[in-house]
Amino acid sequence: MVAVVITACQVNVGPSDGGYARMDARGPEVWTIEGRSYRVQSTYYLVIDNQAQFTVDYLCGDVCPDFTTLDDFTAFKAVYPLVKHMVESKLYERTAVQGKNGPLPYSVGVSMTDGRRGYRVRRPVDSVLATIKSGGP
Repeated sequence: MVAVVITACQVNVGPSDGGYARMDARGPEVWTIEGRSYRVQSTYYLVIDNQAQFTVDYLCGDVCPDFTTLDDFTAFKAVYPLVKHMVESKLYERTAVQGKNGPLPYSVGVSMTDGRRGYRVRRPVDSVLATIKSGGP
């Protein structure tokens, strides 16, 4: 008997009807980053603006920021440990996402929720690398 393990796959994407279909969805799981646990409901890819976005659905529960006054920069600071982990670990590379003319550039995103409300953050990988290099947001 031979066991075969597939650790990555390739997804080919064609024209979209404007919707965002989740691809290669996995989870739930718990990530431990710098001693803190994060409840990740799922990870998946979306194709948005001709980029492959590796997305994490994060259930922040009782540590969520106040969503009523949240802006993009504050939201990014709140999910920065997750974003940094995704980029430094190259989790976004687990699947090759091909467009019509070849590989798509990657971005990373986090959708954080308390179970009732939520906020989405998205950044190109190059932007996250620059933020990491500068010491964080």
